[in-house]
Amino acid sequence: MQEVYAHIEGQFVPLSVVGTYPDVTEPEWEAERKRIRRAGAAYLADGAKAATARYIQAARREIITATQHTKTMKSARRRREREGTSHADASPQAPAAEPVIWRPVSEVEEKGWLKWLN
Repeated sequence: MQEVYAHIEGQFVPLSVVGTYPDVTEPEWEAERKRIRRAGAAYLADGAKAATARYIQAARREIITATQHTKTMKSARRRREREGTSHADASPQAPAAEPVIWRPVSEVEEKGWLKWLN
């Protein structure tokens, strides 16, 4: 429904509908409104108890699922930390040893080549 016709001064005048609506025919529109009214009547007929109970049950299921997911993720993180494959900050390590300085053979004397050279 993109426009409605108002009967003004004996004539039908086309008026644009405010807002955006899908391009549907009047029978489609009325059929959907009837379905929504029936669903609303069924909702009110049982005092909305069944719908409320379904909503509460769905919310509880979501909480249980989230709790289980959180536990699984925490245990996986702890396992990765124990195995050393975690992306968490590593514990402080000992400082690295000084790098070894290699000297060319031409600099090493024939005598005393097993001594530490500074």
